[in-house]
Amino acid sequence: MFANRPATANYLVHWTRGRNYIYVETPKVACTTIKHDLQMDATGEPVTGNVHDRDASPLLRITDAPGEFKALNDDPDTFKFCFVRNPFSRALSCYLDKFATNEWERQRLSGQLGFDPETPPTFIEFLEAVRAQDDMERDIHWATQTFLLRPRRYKYSFIGRFELFGPQFESIKAFLGINVPSRNVSRHATGASGKLDEFMTENAVSLIKEIYELDFHNFGYGWSHKLL
Repeated sequence: MFANRPATANYLVHWTRGRNYIYVETPKVACTTIKHDLQMDATGEPVTGNVHDRDASPLLRITDAPGEFKALNDDPDTFKFCFVRNPFSRALSCYLDKFATNEWERQRLSGQLGFDPETPPTFIEFLEAVRAQDDMERDIHWATQTFLLRPRRYKYSFIGRFELFGPQFESIKAFLGINVPSRNVSRHATGASGKLDEFMTENAVSLIKEIYELDFHNFGYGWSHKLL
């Protein structure tokens, strides 16, 4: 369905019995909050563990019950949704969270981009390393949203925006009958949207436009980081 790595699609796709939805997550796009609320709805209990641990999640993967998933996916009434984010703020959020401020994450991910895990790269160094990879090589946190979500191949009922996340996600939950109060539970929030002027040099803007060109086109974002 996604023409993606099977393990990647299996990690990104979430569904549950008893609710007629399929959620395809986009890392660095409010996925912690979304998964928290969906997991709490699936069990009726507070979420105490790591919402990103798929083995512990009450939400199902594609391969947990492929026949049931196919039936759900083929049902025209199934609500299929995802959220996207302005590529400028998503790229900066990834850099801040995974390389600049979180030593544990930097130790875990630096090798994928050829960095010394003991030394945080600059934002430009991060972007140049990402540009050198193709999407199939990239970690899901800095891969293009087009590659992860496949909007031309997979037909979504709704593609929400991080910039309008609060009201849009509340509307989705109301539509699906999910009565779970939302709260920001992310340990990975970076406030990137408020730091764009600090990091968006001419070089950084040019690199992001090059790397994430398809995201700007496919999700309707403008070319200026000042117009989120």
